[in-house]
Amino acid sequence: MIADNSLNNQKSGRGGIAKRFLALLPESAPSKIYNAARKVPIARDILGAFVKRMVPEQITTADGVIYLDPTDMAVSGALALGKFEPYETSVFRSIVKPGMAVIDIGAHIGYYTLMAAAQVGPTGRVFAFEPEPKNYALLSKNISANNITTITALNTALSDASGTRELFLEKYNKGHHSFAPNARS
Repeated sequence: MIADNSLNNQKSGRGGIAKRFLALLPESAPSKIYNAARKVPIARDILGAFVKRMVPEQITTADGVIYLDPTDMAVSGALALGKFEPYETSVFRSIVKPGMAVIDIGAHIGYYTLMAAAQVGPTGRVFAFEPEPKNYALLSKNISANNITTITALNTALSDASGTRELFLEKYNKGHHSFAPNARS
């Protein structure tokens, strides 16, 4: 099951024509467009401006309300179109069961965090780690907006070694920040 964030389920009138057009495209088209555009700086900038106008403030999924980042053309853009990681979402839903404890490392804005909380129910726990402050603010907002008390969110990174490390930020995919330098930014 993928997120139920259809075009009629969004809380913003932004980009209505663009959303209707993109909804007519084949399932794989948005990711193909993104993957092609991110390789060419001018195309990436144009697509980024387009997505910024199209992404609503929030969407509603089967697991609750998710506030989006309009500057994130990859994750928020795909979520707005209802086309974010359908296979991974299906696998995640099939694995996570009531009562489990789930650790979401690099929780971003909380898509999988909220899904995990819904799946584990009131007897389970979710621990969400997100080191980037803007992502963490949206993660916290999304947890609060859904009144979920079984999630513990921490504004920190996890690593195999203690200490301080630089977090490299991806300009167009805010869910792809990493300790490793990223040549695509």
